[in-house]
Amino acid sequence: MNFQNEKIGLLAQDVQAVFPELVDENNEYMSVNYQALIPVLLSAVNEQTKRNQSLKQRIETLKSKIQ
Repeated sequence: MNFQNEKIGLLAQDVQAVFPELVDENNEYMSVNYQALIPVLLSAVNEQTKRNQSLKQRIETLKSKIQ
């Protein structure tokens, strides 16, 4: 695939619904403050990692009870 001319981003309206403080509105246009979004995304990844570890531990516990 050739992504040289492709634009990748988020819809400002979608971001605004969850994090309105990360969206700037100028005239008719909306823009996402991607730099301010980074800590939010890192926090979400950390939460998911912890949840995954907890679920893996539960699975191992349940497997040991079955055997």
